[in-house]
Amino acid sequence: MKRSVLLIVSLLVACTPVKQPPEAIPTGSPQSTTNQVVAENVELERYLKLALAAYNKDQLLTPEQDNAFKYYTLAQKLDPQDPRAARGLERITERYLALALQAADRSSFAGARSMLGRAKIVFESVRVNNPDFASPDFESIAAQIDVLSGAQSTRLRLNSAQIKNRDSVLISRLKALGSLAKKPDTRVVITVRNDADGRWVYQQLRKAPGEFRIRGEINIGSPARVELIQLNGTE
Repeated sequence: MKRSVLLIVSLLVACTPVKQPPEAIPTGSPQSTTNQVVAENVELERYLKLALAAYNKDQLLTPEQDNAFKYYTLAQKLDPQDPRAARGLERITERYLALALQAADRSSFAGARSMLGRAKIVFESVRVNNPDFASPDFESIAAQIDVLSGAQSTRLRLNSAQIKNRDSVLISRLKALGSLAKKPDTRVVITVRNDADGRWVYQQLRKAPGEFRIRGEINIGSPARVELIQLNGTE
């Protein structure tokens, strides 16, 4: 009887299927390579999305942990041939050059030179993977900043209530200033609270006698003012 029981148990053990461990995917196999490529593509798209969001907020090189330069650089490391990453870095360079000129127009010359320096930093990164990328004319922009920083300026503070009421006293002051604005090599920067006020101030300046056309720009900001920049005979 005991022998029969032992025989039955032995047969049951022999018939029980043995669980095999799951087969590992060999490194370098087609499936492993495909999974890696998919993961890298997902990461690449994530970096490009973060880069664009940061760029649109003018987070170009700062803050340190969340800026467009960082994300475009990471994207380029994943795929050096992806044109979107290279173009993103080019756009950062172009944006810094625009900010440099805007700062110079506001007479913020230290800020202008800082923006120009940042443009050069980004450009050097672009050129590493894109040696054919044409260099912006840094020297010309630096020269423009130097010209503006050495220019003479005349500033007239404007009373917001007078602008709103289209005050006759203010009209006379603007007309007198307009004669200076029409001198050669003079630029005008009008800063007011809205476009309508800016256009009105510009029209009053235009009414002044003088043969040269007034050249300048309108900025939205405060305090309200008109600034004349005399470029000392240089463009």
